[in-house]
Parts: sequence; C-alpha cells; structure tokens
Amino acid sequence: MSGLLGGLARVHHQRLDWRSCVAGPDDQEGADLQKAGATRADVTVQLPTRFHPPALP
Repeated sequence: MSGLLGGLARVHHQRLDWRSCVAGPDDQEGADLQKAGATRADVTVQLPTRFHPPALP
C-alpha cells in the first residue's frame, strides 16, 4: 500500500493556491465570479491508466 500512496503523494498532498477568478482586464465572467465571492485554484488529479467506458445499450 505504501508504494501506491507514495506514487500518489504529489496529488494527495498538494497545496492549493486560491486566487482571483479574473484572468485579465476584459474578463467580465471572472469579474462577476469575484464579485460573487468566488475564488479559484489549479489542482492536479490522478486519472486511471485504463479507462473502460460503459457499454451503450
């Protein structure tokens, strides 16, 4: 189990840097989000190495 946790440590122990949603001076959507009190952060997620989509009916 420690090998699995060791490999995922960068994902599980990442620190989030919360900041403004505004991406630039013309970003009205970001400005609206900030006005509403929203913030954003980048996050790394672990994706499965094998993905099997569900079968369609």
